[in-house]
Amino acid sequence: EDTSLARSALGPNRYRPDHFKGFSKEKRAVALNQEDILRQKSDLQRKEQAEEEAYLEKQRLQVDTATSADDLYRSEQRRAKERLAEEYLAQAARDKEKRIKEKRETLGGGGPHQGCTDSSFSKGYLAGFGTSAR
Repeated sequence: EDTSLARSALGPNRYRPDHFKGFSKEKRAVALNQEDILRQKSDLQRKEQAEEEAYLEKQRLQVDTATSADDLYRSEQRRAKERLAEEYLAQAARDKEKRIKEKRETLGGGGPHQGCTDSSFSKGYLAGFGTSAR
């Protein structure tokens, strides 16, 4: 069929819908060319999006690795601090026992508040001064 019958008298670019017989060969070629261009752009966008997603996934894995390494480091530091605190507490308890023992040895029983008699007080405490208990 002749597609030129659908052209309007008002202009070459206008078509009469009641006499439309299809597109001309030139119009069909332009439409196919535009479809090819759109398809290429779409393929390019998909490819770029896939590359971006791969890059973001790689970054996420690196961040996860760094975060897990940081978490491991922090937990090791926390455990080291806990061990050190336990060691300090144990040392403080040993020092306290040592001071109490030295005090008992020096004062001869630890003083009047701990059941010390006058004789043990004079033997221990005053003996440290080199004097006698009068």
